[in-house]
Amino acid sequence: MGEYALAGKGPSVSIRVTRSGKPGVCFAEAVIRKRRQKNGMVTVTWVLPADVHDGPVSVVGCFNNWTPGMHVLGKRSNGTRSVSWTAEPGTQTKFRYLGHGGRWFNDPDVLRFGDDSVVVADLSRD
Repeated sequence: MGEYALAGKGPSVSIRVTRSGKPGVCFAEAVIRKRRQKNGMVTVTWVLPADVHDGPVSVVGCFNNWTPGMHVLGKRSNGTRSVSWTAEPGTQTKFRYLGHGGRWFNDPDVLRFGDDSVVVADLSRD
């Protein structure tokens, strides 16, 4: 077990070797933003550095019936990629990231429920 930094330009990215011996992705600049809409709904936006995983990355969870490809993070001009989902305030959903080649990974900076990360569409929990 341990954590190993990857050298290069851009965001801080490292590989974390887990107890199982399998590498896991961790990233310093992952962000989940929450914004209240005029209609009272809350938009949750997942943001990852573009170089966290080669190929497409989806956010997959309860909110989209764990369907890969429904919420693919799109590349942005600022070197990140993002996708959004809008929900009633207080809605809680489990999610994971799914990268190209079937590589599942979690957001290390959010609550966990078993293997899944959890986000609440509630501005008071930021």
